[in-house]
Amino acid sequence: MNSKNENMYTSGEYITSNPTWHVEYSSYKSKQVLDMINRNKIEIKSVCDVGCGAGGVLMTLKERLPSGIYYDGYDISPHAINLCPKGEFINFILGDITDTKDVKYDLLLALDVVEHIEDYIGFLRSLKMKSKYKIFIFPIELYVLKIIFMSKILIGRKAVGHLHYFSKETALATLVDAGYEIIDWKYSENSFKHVKLKKSRYILEFLREIPFKLHEDIAVRFFGGHSLVVLAS
Repeated sequence: MNSKNENMYTSGEYITSNPTWHVEYSSYKSKQVLDMINRNKIEIKSVCDVGCGAGGVLMTLKERLPSGIYYDGYDISPHAINLCPKGEFINFILGDITDTKDVKYDLLLALDVVEHIEDYIGFLRSLKMKSKYKIFIFPIELYVLKIIFMSKILIGRKAVGHLHYFSKETALATLVDAGYEIIDWKYSENSFKHVKLKKSRYILEFLREIPFKLHEDIAVRFFGGHSLVVLAS
């Protein structure tokens, strides 16, 4: 039986609240992926994006990576898949990759996905054998300011379906508990550098960068503003 959280993506509830399916963040997310690929000199011929949404990340990667790479995107939402563009060497699949046998990729992406999954440890374990390398993005939502203003967490829970909340430490521990080896990690760039925001939000994100330049861990622990990007195997 589908969970209530899964139903919000398949019923039309999610796309009603998020009509772009966050495609405006595609360039930002693909930049984080490309940075991780380049700094670890990963060679890939096939990429899978789990929870691909409207397909923007894969399309952006296809434009920026060498030719000849095959791309598959999976999403359980027909509304998201309907938004995905068509292209050569790229395929978008309506379905759950954990139900698919005998697929293996060089690189698997799960970008802002784990926090949506009810059984997130089981989900991570089911992905482990489906690729050589994995890149995860975890939003950092356990930080002092957000805990003080707890209503922000509850608003996000209803609007975008986040069930789990991570710090850097709990995200890395989760992957280890699921059987992964951590190869590399970094904090993402702040998304305000890539996504047009309202003036008030832009000022907030800009101010967050001041302490981040002084001490990344302490700044994120208190003020948030960054996600965790992890390369694992």
